[in-house]
Amino acid sequence: MAKLLAVDLDGTLFHPKRIKKCIPKKNVLFLRRWIDAGNKVVLVTSRSYQFAEKLKAEIQRPVDFINCSSSQIRANDKIIFEESIPNDVLAKILVKIEQNYNPIAFLMTTDEHSCIIKSNRNVSGIFMFFYRLWWKLQFVYREPFVWSNELFQKQLESGKILKIMNFIGLRINKT
Repeated sequence: MAKLLAVDLDGTLFHPKRIKKCIPKKNVLFLRRWIDAGNKVVLVTSRSYQFAEKLKAEIQRPVDFINCSSSQIRANDKIIFEESIPNDVLAKILVKIEQNYNPIAFLMTTDEHSCIIKSNRNVSGIFMFFYRLWWKLQFVYREPFVWSNELFQKQLESGKILKIMNFIGLRINKT
């Protein structure tokens, strides 16, 4: 009887972290043996499908994905479930978050883009320096991003939005 292994990525399958490959060789060999024995592997992650596809190349075996915090499920290279956030509802929610919390930025994942970042206030050059430094230090684990309020707005109006996050930031709360 075939078995199913569903495994998280960050802190689990990626442990210990490497610079050149996402999945350590020991873990890749285990997954290959598991799949070659007739079993299935499902990679579970909040990351985008575009990122998860890179892992299939490392494993060199068929794997399925539950990605974008479960908003998309792919099995046998086909989408079998997809739940996008209704654009009009999300737009109203983001306005409320901006009014109540004034976050630094929002991060959006769509079916077309792994990561679109929108600045909600004047983001200083020092913040951008540290964000880009942090991003570069992610090595193979980083997802490409686009920093564009215009693209974010365009996707908010008509894109298929699979995940949204906000960055509240580091500041003193004066309330």
